[in-house]
Amino acid sequence: MNIDLLNILFKKLEHDDLSYAYTGSFTDALAIRMIDIARHNIESWGEGAGLMNRVSFLMGECYQNIVRHGISASDIKNLHEKSELMFLRVIGDSYYITSANLVENSSIDLITSKLDRINSLSQDELKELQQSIMLNGQLNAKGGAGLGIILMARKTRQKIAYRFEKLSDNISLFYLHTLLRTDDKSPDSSLMKITIDDIIAFHDIIAKEGLLLMHKGDFSQETFLPVIKMIEGNMKEKFEHTFISTKLYHLIVEILQNISRHGSKERNLDQGIFLMGSKDNNFIIGSSNYIERGEADSLLSRLNELKTLSKKELDMLYRDNLRLVIEREDQNVGLGLIDIFRYSKSVDYRLDRELDKYLFSMVAIV
Repeated sequence: MNIDLLNILFKKLEHDDLSYAYTGSFTDALAIRMIDIARHNIESWGEGAGLMNRVSFLMGECYQNIVRHGISASDIKNLHEKSELMFLRVIGDSYYITSANLVENSSIDLITSKLDRINSLSQDELKELQQSIMLNGQLNAKGGAGLGIILMARKTRQKIAYRFEKLSDNISLFYLHTLLRTDDKSPDSSLMKITIDDIIAFHDIIAKEGLLLMHKGDFSQETFLPVIKMIEGNMKEKFEHTFISTKLYHLIVEILQNISRHGSKERNLDQGIFLMGSKDNNFIIGSSNYIERGEADSLLSRLNELKTLSKKELDMLYRDNLRLVIEREDQNVGLGLIDIFRYSKSVDYRLDRELDKYLFSMVAIV
């Protein structure tokens, strides 16, 4: 991950009101956090409980598709750099929810036939099929006879897109792509259509760069707390409580706080993009957000100053500034930026002028 990639992704997602991609260990707690992020954003947009429930249901079904119907990536060593994925993108009145999970190639024909049948049915026929399955109690070994997929088709009132990407002679990656419109009777008002090919292209980038998490949207306190909880869960899966995990955790918190506290508001929201990845035995954290033009010079001067300091000098500066916070109750001494440099092996940053604002980008390695 570098700043050029960070800015490319920021621009690609520029029209997204919310984007969230996660790949890694999937648990019930993590799924709840992802849904919490979506629900907070929907609520902040003034949407009703009905939409929140429909989005929550679709995300829950995508999660179930990953953990119940897929093959665990932990059982397949060194198979492929791509793994399970959950991706939510919101543009205008369109909610795109995509999952990807590993399946055995021997199951592709059965999955295809079920999805093709569901996509061929009208809403009335889907309702009849759902009732038939529920009355007859037809269940397969994995916990359902496509009932979840039927409900997804009914709630979205859209055809469900899918794709299989062969990874080996035995295993493929199964993509399931759904679209929920807040008003499916009106013309599509989204600024752009998101196809399953677009999602797969993003997944390719995510895998190549070793990204675990990508979040573009509102970074208010209410939103990034569930993000922190998700990261905590992922870290517990990867390693026990160590000095590295402590440094990583603090670094993530400080970078998220930086977006929340100092970012220029877009549509009254703390808009930004946050990436977390792992590559070459290092964790990499990146963020981009707009700042006001008047803050650019002082911020750049501060960053340049911190970059010249040794770890020992940064520790001393942190203690001196912490004393100011305690003695003078001065909360504007820049402890967060100092911490970012203290906890990182290296920090890269850049400010790009865009009309009356600057795009501030930062990449830190732990």
